[in-house]
Amino acid sequence: MRHLVTCLTFVLATVVLASCAKDSRQESEFVRHHQQFQRDYCSTDIVTANEGLTAFRAWVSDPRNPCEELNRDSVIFSVDARLFLIKERLGETNAAEQFYRESVEAHDRYLTHIQNLHLPEQAHPLQPITNKDQLRELVDHQDKHFDVGWKKITETPK
Repeated sequence: MRHLVTCLTFVLATVVLASCAKDSRQESEFVRHHQQFQRDYCSTDIVTANEGLTAFRAWVSDPRNPCEELNRDSVIFSVDARLFLIKERLGETNAAEQFYRESVEAHDRYLTHIQNLHLPEQAHPLQPITNKDQLRELVDHQDKHFDVGWKKITETPK
């Protein structure tokens, strides 16, 4: 069941990311930003990954961009969860804690929105994130579909 929830979360996040833009010009802009975010995140250089995610987060957070609130929360959750892992790996515990909290808050807002749509229970199997291990597991599961270079090169701090 947990695997199904994780897979559905990943699929839903991907669909939301792809549908974030409203017209073809804006879509191209969103797709361009998202592709750059993906390249940076998968870099073998953790600093490049950190800077790429930070820049993408700033772009998504800008209210002038084409994302709607639902999409913004979903995207912010995904980006902040990854920034949590990067900051944790870099030993920046205060920043890691901040991104953990912000990712959980964005996930909760997104979950509330989905629940308010009054879909059948099977249509929204998302569950609240209750701890850091659960968030790490979710991101690791999603990242298995990508070649995230910095994860292979850097060691987790003890």
